Amino acid sequence: MVGQIWRVYLGISALVMLVQNMINGSSCSDNVFTTQHPTNIVFDSTNNKYYLAGSNHIYKLNNSFCKKYEINASSDSNNMNHILVKHDNSLIFCGTGDGGICKKVALPNFNATKNTSKVPVVPQYKSPSTVAFVSKIGNESVLIVALSAPKSEFSNYSLITVRHIDTFEILGENFVERHFEFKTDKNDYLENYIPKTGFSSHGSAFIVTYQRFDNKSNKMTAKMARITKRNNGEYLFTDTVIECDNSASLKHAAILREEGSSHDTHLAAIFDNTICFYKISDLIEHFNIMTNTTIDQQNNPLRPTKWIPLPNLNKITSFTATVFNKGRHVLFYIGTDQRKIFRGFYSEYVNKFNGIEIPFKTEKDIHQIKFVHNGIVAFTNKSVKYESESQCGNKTWDTCLKNTLGLGLCGWCIKYNRCTNLTGCGENIYWLPSIQTKPRVFFNATPVQMGKEKEFRIHFNMTALLNYGNFTCFYRGNNGIIDVETDVIDVSSKPKCMVPVRTGNYTLKQTVLLRWGQNKSKVAEQVINYYNCSSINDLYRCVQDNCLKTNCKWCVCNELCINSEEECPNTNTPGKQDISSELQLPHAASRIEIPVGLNKPISICGAKFINPNSCNDNQIKPRCNINGEILGADYINPTSVQCSPYMFESNSTIVLKYGNLTTIRETIEVGTYNCTNIGMDCSTCMDNYMKYGCLWCDDHRQCEHKEVSNCSMAPQCPKPTISGVSPNATLIHGGELITIQGRNLEKFDEDTDIVQLARVNCTVIKHLSNADRISCKAGTVNEARYGNVTVRIRNQTSTLFKQVFSYKDPIDSGILFNKGPVAGGTKLKITGADFDVGSKDDLNITIGNTFVCATNTLTPTWIGCTTSPGEMANNLSIHLTFRNSNTIKLNSTFCYVPDPTLSYITPNITISSGGIDITVVGNGFNAIQQPEIGIVGSSDFVPCSGFRNDSMILCPSPSNSVPISRSKRDLTTQKGIVFKMDGVKLKSEMAYTQDPFISKFEGEKNIRSFSKESGYIILKGSRLNDAVQAKDYTVSVGKGECDVVLRLTSTELKCYPPIKEPNKQNETSPAPEVQVKIGNLVFEVGYLTYVIPETDGPILYIIIGILVVVVLCLVIGSVVVFKYLSRRNEQKCQDMIEKTEMEVIEQCRDAFADLQTDMTDITAELVELGIPFNDLFTYVFQFVFPQCSAENIKSHTALNYLKLKDHEGTKEDMAASMVKLDELISNKFFVVSFIRTMDNQRTFKQQDRSDVAGYLTLLLIEKMDYFTEIVDLLLPKLIRECVSRKQQKYIFRRLETVTEKLVVNWLAVCMYGPLKASSGSTLFMLYKAIEILSQKCAVDAVTDQARATLCQDNLLVIDFEPEVLKLTVLINNGQFETACRVLDCDTITQVKNKCLNACYKRESTSNRPGAEEVDLEWWISDLARKLLYDEDMSSVITSNCFRKLNTLKHYGVRSGSTVCLLSKDLVTAESEYENFENLQSTNERKNLVPPEDPGPTRLSKLPTFHLVGNEEKWATKKALAELNFNRLLQTKVNLKKYIDDVIEHILSTDDVPIPVRHLFSILEKAGSQENQDSTTIGLWKKQSYAIRFWTRLLSQPELLFDLNKESEKYVQPNLKIILLAYIDSFSPPQSLDKNSPSHKLLFYKDCADYRESIESFCKSKRNCEVSHTELSAELTKLPTVAASIPINRQTVLYQIYSVIDSYIGEITTDLDQMTESSRLKLSKKLEKVFETMRNS
Repeated sequence: MVGQIWRVYLGISALVMLVQNMINGSSCSDNVFTTQHPTNIVFDSTNNKYYLAGSNHIYKLNNSFCKKYEINASSDSNNMNHILVKHDNSLIFCGTGDGGICKKVALPNFNATKNTSKVPVVPQYKSPSTVAFVSKIGNESVLIVALSAPKSEFSNYSLITVRHIDTFEILGENFVERHFEFKTDKNDYLENYIPKTGFSSHGSAFIVTYQRFDNKSNKMTAKMARITKRNNGEYLFTDTVIECDNSASLKHAAILREEGSSHDTHLAAIFDNTICFYKISDLIEHFNIMTNTTIDQQNNPLRPTKWIPLPNLNKITSFTATVFNKGRHVLFYIGTDQRKIFRGFYSEYVNKFNGIEIPFKTEKDIHQIKFVHNGIVAFTNKSVKYESESQCGNKTWDTCLKNTLGLGLCGWCIKYNRCTNLTGCGENIYWLPSIQTKPRVFFNATPVQMGKEKEFRIHFNMTALLNYGNFTCFYRGNNGIIDVETDVIDVSSKPKCMVPVRTGNYTLKQTVLLRWGQNKSKVAEQVINYYNCSSINDLYRCVQDNCLKTNCKWCVCNELCINSEEECPNTNTPGKQDISSELQLPHAASRIEIPVGLNKPISICGAKFINPNSCNDNQIKPRCNINGEILGADYINPTSVQCSPYMFESNSTIVLKYGNLTTIRETIEVGTYNCTNIGMDCSTCMDNYMKYGCLWCDDHRQCEHKEVSNCSMAPQCPKPTISGVSPNATLIHGGELITIQGRNLEKFDEDTDIVQLARVNCTVIKHLSNADRISCKAGTVNEARYGNVTVRIRNQTSTLFKQVFSYKDPIDSGILFNKGPVAGGTKLKITGADFDVGSKDDLNITIGNTFVCATNTLTPTWIGCTTSPGEMANNLSIHLTFRNSNTIKLNSTFCYVPDPTLSYITPNITISSGGIDITVVGNGFNAIQQPEIGIVGSSDFVPCSGFRNDSMILCPSPSNSVPISRSKRDLTTQKGIVFKMDGVKLKSEMAYTQDPFISKFEGEKNIRSFSKESGYIILKGSRLNDAVQAKDYTVSVGKGECDVVLRLTSTELKCYPPIKEPNKQNETSPAPEVQVKIGNLVFEVGYLTYVIPETDGPILYIIIGILVVVVLCLVIGSVVVFKYLSRRNEQKCQDMIEKTEMEVIEQCRDAFADLQTDMTDITAELVELGIPFNDLFTYVFQFVFPQCSAENIKSHTALNYLKLKDHEGTKEDMAASMVKLDELISNKFFVVSFIRTMDNQRTFKQQDRSDVAGYLTLLLIEKMDYFTEIVDLLLPKLIRECVSRKQQKYIFRRLETVTEKLVVNWLAVCMYGPLKASSGSTLFMLYKAIEILSQKCAVDAVTDQARATLCQDNLLVIDFEPEVLKLTVLINNGQFETACRVLDCDTITQVKNKCLNACYKRESTSNRPGAEEVDLEWWISDLARKLLYDEDMSSVITSNCFRKLNTLKHYGVRSGSTVCLLSKDLVTAESEYENFENLQSTNERKNLVPPEDPGPTRLSKLPTFHLVGNEEKWATKKALAELNFNRLLQTKVNLKKYIDDVIEHILSTDDVPIPVRHLFSILEKAGSQENQDSTTIGLWKKQSYAIRFWTRLLSQPELLFDLNKESEKYVQPNLKIILLAYIDSFSPPQSLDKNSPSHKLLFYKDCADYRESIESFCKSKRNCEVSHTELSAELTKLPTVAASIPINRQTVLYQIYSVIDSYIGEITTDLDQMTESSRLKLSKKLEKVFETMRNS
């Protein structure tokens, strides 16, 4: 029972360990550990554990290769560990993550990181090769790192570095770079520098590399470099070439060290197909000779001790080796790309490869093997596997010493008679290694004849063991034969053993063992053979036995095998009667050819045939056995025997026999042939005359055998004929193989016969030709031609007339689409002439020699093909290859561009029938040939044939074949939408709703009357505006159109028919047909008849009408005219409004699409560069001191020293006093008392309260936990006091107390981390969106009014549209170049700002040059240049003496022009531009060059204007400003997404920052204690966080970001409007009227949505709790104060001291009244502060 419980426990434990390993992404089984991208492994003998480097972890493994522990190697999930080395009792590992730093852990405390480097050690890319090891150079242990690098990283990393073993600081570097004098670019040399391995020996470090021979040639070679240390402490670098049997390419290298030894003994390296071995001692001696010899002698290469050629092992992917048996044996392992590992060994006596494949299997390809702890470890991309080479137990003598079954480090110990490693045996003399050949007993043990005695010399070397025991030969008996053991004789000279005599009439295999010592240990084993000639009854076994080399001979006449020393019986007969050697054995030919149907004797050829005449009475007469039928045979001569006649009908066999026992060994195969089948025509038949005896019979018109035919041989064959040629066209380059079909085309003579294609000789390929066809290689011509195919053979000519052969020279005239996405799928159309050289299957089209274009159409004038996936590249050449022979390069090229991307689609809802235009917004659409749209899962796609540019496509929505449910609960359904853009598929989603329905006209036959006075017709229906707009409807009346009114309801559609009745679509229709189209839907509504008023009537009515008109015209005339004009004007006004609405919608759509494109680019840049956040120092200072800006922070009192007042003491007194005050500040009771006292002082000004809160924030920010504790104490006290005064609703509203200000300051400091992590990014994107939108439209440089704005007062009203110009901007006269988008109405300063933004977009704003520091130069041509200024002599001056600022339009600058930024001549020192680096290349300076133009002449000072002129014009424009209110709406629509994102982040309930949750928790607790309702508590939350904190950031984003000051002028008014709308959201809704402010009208509906979010935000965290641990962890993320806020602490304390000095009495009184402060005697300590200050 106990045993069962224990087994269950073990099973559960194993299962738990397996589950844990699976959770951690790793597992182990059968010595296999699974992890991602393992790179290296080391073994620690002290704790018997392995340490493995994975992609992002370092694992500690036990002997079963299961994980014991793991530690994170990097915080970067994409980390790749390059280095893992062991030093003493520590482990060093370095990876690409965390900037490439190294870490060091102590092995006893594996989970704790000891040291971390501050500088990168390995590159942050996947290096092709990295070698690292610990070396002792001199008396110092250092870390050697050698790596390879691409060209782009040479300036960042040195190829070889010597580093401190603990700090990893560089002690020596740039060895390789300094070793050569580079006369050219060193990058080409260094790019091919690949380290292979390294080691330490004799106080030096050695590195094996594969590199260029020198900097002057491209020759690659292997080198060994040594790093030593001079006496002065400098490191010395030398290297030498390594040679290996003329093999050049170094593939792999390994350092060999015996287990337990501290010194390396050998270097093994694989060059091409040779493995070379070098002794370390020879290497040291070689370098010592180099040091002490001349330069010429230093060039001598290092040569190997031994080399071994390798067989063909496929591609070698890995290599490792080890040494054992005290250096006598080297064991090496070679891994190949077929997941095989070969093991071999090298010793003094080995001269050839002896490797065998070992049973080592892996699931993935092996890329590295290492010999670790007496075993090999194989690395794949997914796992490591360990196989021991020293577990020798449970092996017999045979399996231990059999190389394919044994292990590399095992051997047979004859001392203990077991399989073990060398250590387990003790001494080398007792140990037989398994890797060598199994030991034999005798030198040359030939077979022994039965009944005779024989002796053999011993093969085994017994010298070393003679003194420890005797040797015997033991002959093991079997099958009734007894065992025999004999002593070894002549052991001192030539030891040998006597073989015992055996008798019997059979052969026998006898096993002999060489045994040693008293325990009869088995030393060697061998099998000897006994034989008896009389027991052999076969000729060939008697004379030639492959297994037994007997001494027998065969008696021919007696058919008897006897000993060669005996005589055959009956030897009186003359002639040869015995066969005693292999040379006398008879042999027959293996095959003969015989015609079918011919009964004739069969001749068999051979050698040494037995002559039966040498025996009496024909004892051994020959016979032929044919298919079991025995025929007689006659001996002709020793080489020929003839069988009796026989007729063969098919292939058969013949066996030749003599007598009863003698059979010729070879079975003769008989091959039959038929001349009729061999020679289908005369020429073929005649060709086989000599071989088969075939001839051509003219009478029978067939080929017959000469012995059965009654025809005479034809004198000459018929004339050759041609039936066809394939292919029938080739290129003018020739060289293609052409096949000509026909008959009688054989016997082609190269000297006399010819083949011509279009009168051009074709070289015949004879081995590919026969009588039915001729294969020839087409010749070369200079130009295209065509003609007949002619063949002349045997002076007879044949011409093919039904086919014409052509030489063609294809010419391309271009391709219709020369670019496509990287994903492929672009359909190219190559136009030209003469492309029909072959079929489309014969044509291969390549792009850039790498990518394929699959041919799908081939005509004489154009080729159609589809591109395969490729890589981004420009101007790739296109090659046409016909039938894999001739290649043509086209004049046109192709470009692979980035795949298109999809941002969004609008609208995202449509009708089920589809066909409604949707706008697809993204990037890269111009590179798409034919975009299509469809539903996911459907094979039907609709082409997008509408408007298209690079960022927008107009597509019809696809139809949804699945009907929409008509239930009210399910009116829409979501469908996946896929866009096929060549080879790219982009997905999105769209909602489908029910189709609209149009009712037919009511009335008979659906006819409706219409008169032009009615103006429009109304169409009834349902769901008319659910998913469509008025523009999606098309209404036709007959062949005319009915203009749809933009105002559309769910049940009515209005349209204006043509004034005149249009023609009918169908002549049989009663009236013009009315048809409505919505996408793919078509409704036949009915017919529309036009009613024309009657002009003729009865005279009476006319007279009465005239009288009525005359009477009433004066009364109602004016009314009629007025109503008519009013209705017409109303209609015109309605049409104008609808037209304006459409224009606004289109403008909004275009602007929004452009804005999204720009913001997408900005988002991509921010991902790469990051958002330009201010540091904590700048952020905190500006927040706690509102009057302080980023420019004047350094002049603030808190950062400077103050002069003491006269009545105060010395600086020393001040310092001592401030220390004591600082101690008081560290007491929370003092701080609380001080703040509460100051809150109660009515004479204390608001500015002073703000300053005190700011100074306290600077003092407390060093200890955020303490700061938080102060807030926890102050806030409940403040709430309690306000509740007692019935003022609880005013908390945080006016921010009147020091407590409120301090709490907001605390919150601002705590929010720095969350702002950088998430919320701040949305605010920055809003700012950038406003900035970009404003810059895309005109901005007045003088008034800062913008065309795109939310602020009515800041709206720029102009009556023209600016033209967009694209300029090329240069710096350094072209050393740096970029593109910039400007407007022709921009001033020169505005252009300079935009150009600077484009050039320095990767640099922070504070580090960019300002527009006032540079000039703008326009490059009119290569020789003509002009400096541009805002004001110069050419400026326009108005009549009222206003000067208009110059614009690009003023100077006539056009799109595509080039401008250059030049520094002002005031700047001459290069140091002033140290920070003006363009982030396009952080390693290269791009300083602005000084100009040559001295600048404009001095101008008189006049008032200036830009786009808005003098006051009279401005007044006119102001009066018309109301017509431009649509610009405000358009701007708001474009910015809505970014505004919503900011407010959504502020009011998000999903991820409320921890400091905010803590603040809300304080408010909740205090409110509950004071019995406050949820409304009041919610009000506190909104005021403290959402309003007091976020309104500062919304109105002043420069607090958080490093922003462009120039753009703030026109961005700030927009932020002001957004802030007003945001604040309105916290107030109850108000009714609107026409006099309401514009911002209330713009954001009325949005504010309602914001109010719902606010209520949800306040309610969701009502009972939120935050643990102290969670809060402390969040606060520790802030940067250290000492590094980020360099305040003068004495000065700050002095400011607090000054405030205390003014209210010392009140503060002292409160300290005495408080229990805690009174107990601590804080008032006394405060008095000491003043006494020390005044030195009294």
